[in-house]
Amino acid sequence: MPEQGSVKKFQNAVDALSTLTVRGVVTVGDSVNPAELRPSHNVAVFATADHDDLMRRASLVVTHGGHGTFIRALKNGLPVVVVAGLGADQPINAAAAEDWKVGRGVPDDASAEMVRHAVKQVLDCSAYRERAVAISTELAGVDGASNGADEIESLLANQFRRHPDSLW
Repeated sequence: MPEQGSVKKFQNAVDALSTLTVRGVVTVGDSVNPAELRPSHNVAVFATADHDDLMRRASLVVTHGGHGTFIRALKNGLPVVVVAGLGADQPINAAAAEDWKVGRGVPDDASAEMVRHAVKQVLDCSAYRERAVAISTELAGVDGASNGADEIESLLANQFRRHPDSLW
């Protein structure tokens, strides 16, 4: 999504973390040049990094809310702050973070102060982490691709039973 290439959104994340007693890593992928951002004494900026490795040592994930990072955070038992982009799944995942009580969602145009406030809320309330850990237990051993294929096959079989003369 074009808004993922927003230097301002990434800088807001850096600035949000810069005044907290945390260490942060910001990865931008190929959406922006890391040199366009101003890291801080406690926040490093990289184009890429091994997210699984980082998440094994993290306490929280700030994300745009894409399914991959959102579920990876939950699989690792990490609460989230979702600064949702406009991608189809991102606002839904921000709402899910709130509904499932695993984190906070903030508007896509959230200021650094809004992001900072959400990060503090999530880090200061152990219930977010506890709920994320509970979900990680539920996700352990789940094969999402296989489950998804089974669901699609079931839907197609039901469609065929209702309309046996139709071609799919």
